[in-house]
Amino acid sequence: KLVFSSDKPGGKGGSDLYLCLSDQKGGWSEPQSLDNAINTEGEEVYPYFVDNTTLSFSSDGLTGFGGLDIYTTQWNEKDSSFGMAVNVGAPFNSSYDDMSLAMFPGNRKAYFSSNRPAEKGGDNIYYYAKKETPPVVEARPVADVIKVPLSEKNEVKSKMEEEGPLKTNKIYNIKGFYFQVNRYDILPAKMGQLDEVVVLMQQNPEMKIQLLAYADCRGTAAFNLELSEQRAKSIKRFLESKGIDGSRLLCKGLGVEKQVCTPCNTCTDEQLHESRRVDFRVMQMYLDPH
Repeated sequence: KLVFSSDKPGGKGGSDLYLCLSDQKGGWSEPQSLDNAINTEGEEVYPYFVDNTTLSFSSDGLTGFGGLDIYTTQWNEKDSSFGMAVNVGAPFNSSYDDMSLAMFPGNRKAYFSSNRPAEKGGDNIYYYAKKETPPVVEARPVADVIKVPLSEKNEVKSKMEEEGPLKTNKIYNIKGFYFQVNRYDILPAKMGQLDEVVVLMQQNPEMKIQLLAYADCRGTAAFNLELSEQRAKSIKRFLESKGIDGSRLLCKGLGVEKQVCTPCNTCTDEQLHESRRVDFRVMQMYLDPH
């Protein structure tokens, strides 16, 4: 299999990915455009085979963090096609251009390129090594709602201690988590707070939540509403990357609906940080028998 990127006429727009298959004589088949699950009106570039069945590439036309994001897709031998593209998430992807993923055998170490802010401007090469993941906590019976050993700074813990188990239709704040200004990529330093939500959902396997993201008061209402919507989707993608079923996660961007200070020019940095927070509403705790 050979995959390359081209902006030749007849594509969907920008650069598209094309597939050639080798024949028994050592030649190649005519290039075939990858289907709508891959190619968009934007740019699809930098294809690279991670292994015999996994193709990575970058695109700015698929739903992502912003700019070029890195995606993977799986080859299906039965029908000789690639499946849906999957965003590889943070820390590989950001709101900047991220591309050229190259994995080591075993997929635990990688290099990739990005133009995210750095001491040396332009595109820089980054090295990634996957940490050892903690064992998954064994699920308990549905009726046994478990208190999660969260950090003392996390609002979820204090609510659970004060009021007992989480309550349906109640909103909880992910204490200490906020986004950077005008960004919706997740800072590595802030992933610990989200990991605690992962544990919470692992230990309560029937729980469904609605992620509520906000923006601070700077910028237009339309921009902030769209930004907060992308922030909620980023959190959902992160939780899905940790194994949480997406059907348990709803998203909603609320813009500046719950601004913590007014007028805007009087807000402190701390208040602006708090305005870029993420809450979640518990939609379901137990399986509905009906």
